[in-house]
Amino acid sequence: MSQLPPNPTNLRGAVDLSGLVNRPQPGQGDAGGAAPGEPVELPSLFFQGTDANFNDFIDLSMRIPVVVALTASWADPDRALATVLDRVTTDLAGRIVLVQVDVDANPQLVQAFQAQSAPAVAGIVAGRPVQLFTGALPEDQVRDVFAQLLELAAQNGVTGSAQIDAAAGRPRAPTPTPTPTSPRRSRRCPRCTPRRTTRSTAATIPRPSPPTRPRSPRIRATRWRSPGSRR
Repeated sequence: MSQLPPNPTNLRGAVDLSGLVNRPQPGQGDAGGAAPGEPVELPSLFFQGTDANFNDFIDLSMRIPVVVALTASWADPDRALATVLDRVTTDLAGRIVLVQVDVDANPQLVQAFQAQSAPAVAGIVAGRPVQLFTGALPEDQVRDVFAQLLELAAQNGVTGSAQIDAAAGRPRAPTPTPTPTSPRRSRRCPRCTPRRTTRSTAATIPRPSPPTRPRSPRIRATRWRSPGSRR
């Protein structure tokens, strides 16, 4: 579990909540023109909160309870808790919106929620933070905490629900571009295809016969006889 330095700064000191002072109360209708309890179209139930975009979730908490999970992506207990939070949020079917905050990348939100360690889970109801629990809890206890948060939201007139806008949440499929196809070369089995023999079109030149050697006259050997000898 990663330890975070304590800081006495409250949520109003880090996140601009001054615009909520003159807003109508949840029972009187908000600036969006929709009455409390009506569904709010959202692209998803799960969001990534940062120091830059967190004011949007404060505005959303005027209509729907927002659960903020401050976690570290490299810690095993934080990943296990994130799985439980996702499952419970899905089962509540839009009655709660879950916002994941990376504690390493968003130090202002860590100071705003006075998170001493991670994971830390808080809620926002009608623009006001509510500390829920710290550390990884079993799923049944997480469901109990979320049920208490919904009761608190109903007491303050925050009874809206999220309606998933499938068109906004579904990414467009890329248009496939045709790729030029090269002509295929037919492969033939070298064993099955007979080899083609090339015949020469040039005229065949007869080979010259080897020269014959002239035969030498055959000399017969005669016995020499003296003139006075008899034959």
